[in-house]
Amino acid sequence: MEPRSIETEFLFEVRIPQGTHHLIGQGPLGYRRFTYPRAGARVEGPALNGTVLGGGGDPFLMRSDGVGEVDARITIQSQDGDLIMMSYKGVFRYREESSGEERRVDPGPDEESYFYVSVLFETASENYRWLNGILGVARGFIPEDLPSPCIGYQVFAVR
Repeated sequence: MEPRSIETEFLFEVRIPQGTHHLIGQGPLGYRRFTYPRAGARVEGPALNGTVLGGGGDPFLMRSDGVGEVDARITIQSQDGDLIMMSYKGVFRYREESSGEERRVDPGPDEESYFYVSVLFETASENYRWLNGILGVARGFIPEDLPSPCIGYQVFAVR
């Protein structure tokens, strides 16, 4: 069978200011911190508009090989009031010269870093039930126009 390229469709962008951090510290898998998103981040795009609610979090792991593991969950309230859980997991590879504390806030320009996650959704909403049946992918980025720490994602559906 011939390989087929994967097509995507842009759904939305979200920029999530980071709230409270619990620094777990150096463990057997690497350096762990648990980060909670601040409520109120805007979700904006052709498929979904809304707000990120309080709660959720990311037990972010900085592995000894310099790759960060994202494993997060947030709840989105759509502009029409429906609730959607978004869970996403992936990797964050920093530019080579970054080290220590700098890695947590400055991944470097896009061509020097790698920040992608797979995305799953869960909702009981009739309006957004279609999200339950797709796999999403997202390109992560550090927004330059918002105060740090803040993480952004451009979310796409795999078609």
